[in-house]
Amino acid sequence: MPPIVGTAGHIDHGKTALVRALTGQDTDRLPEEKRRGISIDLGFASFACGDGTLVGVVDVPGHERLVRNMIAGAHGFDLVLLVVAADDGVMPQTREHCDVVRLLGVREIVVAITKTDLVPPSRVAEVERQVHDLFREVGAAPPPVVCVSSATGAGIPELRAFLESKVRSLDRPPDAGFFRLPVDRAFVVAGQGVVVTGTAVSGRVVTGDRLGVLPEGFEVRVREIQVHGSTVGEARAGQRVALRVSGADRRVLRRGQTVTACPTAEASSTFDVALVLLRNAPRPLRNHAGIRLHVGTADCLGKIVRIDGRDAIAPGEQALARVVLREPVAGFFGDRFVLREESARRTLGGGRLLRPAPARRPGPEEVRALRALEEAESLEERIRALVAASGGGPVSVSFVSTVFHLRPEGFLPRLAEAEGFCLLPAPGRPELVTTSHRVSELEKDVLAFLRAWHEENRLARGLDLEVLRGRLASGFSTAAFRALVESWERAGKVVREENLVRLPEHEVVLDERQRALAENVERVLREAGFSPPDARLLDEVLGTQDWKSLLPEIERQGRVVRVAPNLWYSAAAVEEARSLLEGYLEAHGQVTAATFRDLLGTSRKYAIALLEYFDRTGVTLRVGDVRKAKASRRR
Repeated sequence: MPPIVGTAGHIDHGKTALVRALTGQDTDRLPEEKRRGISIDLGFASFACGDGTLVGVVDVPGHERLVRNMIAGAHGFDLVLLVVAADDGVMPQTREHCDVVRLLGVREIVVAITKTDLVPPSRVAEVERQVHDLFREVGAAPPPVVCVSSATGAGIPELRAFLESKVRSLDRPPDAGFFRLPVDRAFVVAGQGVVVTGTAVSGRVVTGDRLGVLPEGFEVRVREIQVHGSTVGEARAGQRVALRVSGADRRVLRRGQTVTACPTAEASSTFDVALVLLRNAPRPLRNHAGIRLHVGTADCLGKIVRIDGRDAIAPGEQALARVVLREPVAGFFGDRFVLREESARRTLGGGRLLRPAPARRPGPEEVRALRALEEAESLEERIRALVAASGGGPVSVSFVSTVFHLRPEGFLPRLAEAEGFCLLPAPGRPELVTTSHRVSELEKDVLAFLRAWHEENRLARGLDLEVLRGRLASGFSTAAFRALVESWERAGKVVREENLVRLPEHEVVLDERQRALAENVERVLREAGFSPPDARLLDEVLGTQDWKSLLPEIERQGRVVRVAPNLWYSAAAVEEARSLLEGYLEAHGQVTAATFRDLLGTSRKYAIALLEYFDRTGVTLRVGDVRKAKASRRR
């Protein structure tokens, strides 16, 4: 992946002049920057290494009031060139910029001591000691130091050679994520259209791709791609990229947005985070304290909430917390962020995003899972921790894809082979990701629930699958839960009859009284023929309501048929009615409700109920006010 080198350091320490000496390019592009002689916003340049590797350079402003602009540019740095002027030495923004790049996870830092032509060697040595002390204060090893003068060119070849060697040694893992680019500029090129620029942090983009713009959620199409000023067919993570896009007006595009190829990505105003408060923070960070959060190129206000039961975060302390923002931003697992005072006067700390849009305040188990998510080194460990942090239930494939900003094809094959995962409803077409432990626990719960349910419902053949899912596995989709039940059925642990689930040993056995009542129900319905009593009349005729609990078993045995919600016929009567109906249709082609009523010698109420039953069961097809044989329609 192509590297990005960024500058950092106090105002007027020579960052822009140093970039010009290294690259031959002036990064001050604004008229005000030219007039005042200071950098106000981000500037961009590039240089080619001896092996042809093109290195992007981002020059940041050094003024204390422009730290927000500095952070917006620093999010994609691979290597930082910390600039310290030999005449001034270490200054306030030297310290703050150093804190920022460390909080953003930049491991490679090279210090350039500039303006060495203006001071004696003893002063240069003193400044070098200041730099070493600065890093020792924060518990970091002192970085390499190169002394230069942009005015005379002294040390510039050595610095460039050193940067090239560091660039070649950078080890960046392969990227399987969706394309993502935090926007740091949006502008119009006359005669061409709207352009957004930024440092691509993951994935690849090709001309013609459609990308979502977060947090708003609208879509743009990529019409042209430029990398370091050259038009290309594709761009990838690590490059400085300019995208000419269509589908959005310049007025709705701005710094702080993110363009992404992830179709399920959404912005969030709440994140669980792992953060550290700087050792030099002025005071503990209280629960619900107002903060300013910088992530990607976004900058927004919010508050910090501890989730481990404590009241404050002490200087130098690491903690799990929740940030609640006033407006949504795009953020994904592992994204580095910086916390500053609400007034933007001072940097307080920073860390990594763990989980966007948490549903509720986490309990102790979920806090432990979030800590495991923070510490996990492999993708499999992270996904396992994400499942646990989500309450232990299943999580959707799209949720995993969104949180980690990864294409499903980048992680599903790994999960299918990894121990301890279960993909549902099937590995070839997964919707949900859960763990084998969760499935095992659910199996125990289902078997115990069925055992207790059978004890209380001895006359029921089984429990409806959807009812069972609602009681114990509401986080699983119907298809996923059915797949689990089918696996338990193959293992002989349950029996499934259509949509009913039961234990293999469960049988409906009627005692002598129940058998007699069942025979009485069948007799009453058989004697009633085509005009059976409804539920209320059956209560009166039988002298009890106990018959209702027997009906499912009598129906299963095929002795009675439920034709309407409160209307049962003997099976013999339904079969006779069907025979009469089919015979009449074969002779006449169609039948009306009145004709069928007369054919059965019953009332319209019963004739209509039977006809609607035959419609549902595929015997007849209603066409207006008549019924025809359904088989004739197929012909």
